[in-house]
Parts: sequence; C-alpha cells; structure tokens
Amino acid sequence: MVKNHLKRINAPKTWKIERKSSKWVMHPNPGAHTLPDCISLSTIFKEVLHIADTSRQVRTILRSKEVQVNGRRRIDPHDAVGIMDVLAIPELKEQFRMLVDRFGQLSLRKIPAGESGIQLCKITGKRTLSGGKVQFSLSGGRTMLGKGEYKVGDSLLLDVPAQSVKDHIPFDKGAAVFFTGGKHVGSVGTLTDFTSSTVAFTPLGKKGEHYTTAKRYAFVVGKDKPLVSLGAEVAA
Repeated sequence: MVKNHLKRINAPKTWKIERKSSKWVMHPNPGAHTLPDCISLSTIFKEVLHIADTSRQVRTILRSKEVQVNGRRRIDPHDAVGIMDVLAIPELKEQFRMLVDRFGQLSLRKIPAGESGIQLCKITGKRTLSGGKVQFSLSGGRTMLGKGEYKVGDSLLLDVPAQSVKDHIPFDKGAAVFFTGGKHVGSVGTLTDFTSSTVAFTPLGKKGEHYTTAKRYAFVVGKDKPLVSLGAEVAA
C-alpha cells in the first residue's frame, strides 16, 4: 500500500524542497512516473509556486479552480507532475513544463500559452500485436497504436488531451536533444553520433565542443531545434 506522505529527509534528491522545515512531505500517486521523476501537485503549489501554505488550501484551489495536467483537470493534491508534463493554471494565465535542471533536480519552466496543449513523449518500447498492429510505450505511462516506422528512442509531439500525433521526431544525427540524467543533465545539444548505448553531442551555441553520455538519458526534442520551450526556471 502506498503511503500518503514520506519523510522529507528520505525524499528523492531530485525534489527541490526544504529538508528540515517540517517532518513530512506529500507522496505523489503512483502511476506514469517513478518517484524520483515526479512531484505531487500539493508540493508544487506549496513549495515551488508558493501559491498555498497548507494542504487544505491546495485542496480548495484544486476543487474551485481549473488546474490541468496535460490537458486534463486534476483535483487530487497527490496527483503527480513528471518530466515533460505540462501544468496549466488558467486562473493565473500561466503554464509550466516540468524538466530537470543542471543539478538533476525537477524544475518547472514557464512556457507560452500556445504550448499548454502539446506534450513531447519519448518512445520507450515497441511491440507487434495480433493483426499486425504496432503498440508503442511512451514516457509518461501512455501506450498507443502507431506507425511501424516509429522507433524506440524517437519522440512524438502529442496534442493533449486528445493524444493525437502532431509530429514525429526521429532519433537521428542533427536532432536537438535534452538530457534527463547523467553528467550533462539539463543540457540541450545537437546529436552528432550514437551507438547502441552512448551518444555524442555538441551543446547548443557551443560549436567545436563535443561530449559523450549514456544514450538512455537523451530525449529528442526537435529535428534541428527544440519544438517546445525549455525556458526560464521558476524560482523555488
């Protein structure tokens, strides 16, 4: 049985929270993301956006205002917001995308209103079903039927909440990639080469510099430049 709370001192290092201000912090609901890759709406409202002081205030906001995650309204303060998820608060006319910063911690980034209805998902698995249909597993916990030419490691730009595919971004040389882990976590670069386990890239705006990291950390975000904003971090 999943606990409703966990001790702050034991919370994942990816959470940018005060460790000694109180004993407990709200545990996000299990589901689409692993614990280190997501944070609860309650914690976001209280400790990242600072628009509530107590869990009761968070519940009041969620029930009286329309708060959306990936285009769907959320009313449970335990609901999780994970990497590449989009949080929209129409009352404040603000939208955010969850990313990771250069220290490997979860970080909300402000994005334009026009991006609140789109989400990038990485293809993490692929299998053929009966009848020749191809099923894809996506980051964020989704599964969907798609075209056979899509490959593991590619990214799909989805229209949310409809989940229709707006664009397909192949994992290929020249693609823009965002790194979700490793030594270069939080960096954006241009893919220059790759093997079955590693990738080589040049950081955006730094011609002549080349780095290598594990392939599993590379998240394709555009064919030559990012298709979504990876903008300014919200100060916690």
